[in-house]
Amino acid sequence: MTSNLRGFLVKLAQRHGLYASRYEVYTNVLERFVKIIKESKRRVVCLDLGCGDGFFARFLAGLCDLSIGIDLNEYSTWRYRWKNNSFFIVADAKRIPLHPSSVDLVTIISLLEHVFNWRSIIAETSRILRLGGLVVIQLPNLNALMEPHTSPLHIVYASSP
Repeated sequence: MTSNLRGFLVKLAQRHGLYASRYEVYTNVLERFVKIIKESKRRVVCLDLGCGDGFFARFLAGLCDLSIGIDLNEYSTWRYRWKNNSFFIVADAKRIPLHPSSVDLVTIISLLEHVFNWRSIIAETSRILRLGGLVVIQLPNLNALMEPHTSPLHIVYASSP
């Protein structure tokens, strides 16, 4: 798809509220998942891989005890959207700079389709995820006319360390 056509379709999708409705669905799902994790009465650490401008990392900061956003590039929005229980790291999702079994919830939204060796990201996510942790992965709907990042959520439950 040419960049001009894609740009036009993205603007059309924005005008018709597709991004807003997608974010509403994701935030509702994330709220439910954090609530489930908090029932274990432990400190909840959330990670947003490929966080971009930090929208979901900031949202998770309102739900979790600690929220971390990781992206390959630093965004200016990170500076003025900082919260006490959140921080952002410039790093590659293939080499996450966190300890093993240290994260309860990982979001991977609109990232894997941009990565050649996405299996290494899944392996790193498995390494840092605590037993019983949750991963939310959103993949593109390649048949979508308006915008390829609007597929349903794919949810994985970590059943082993």
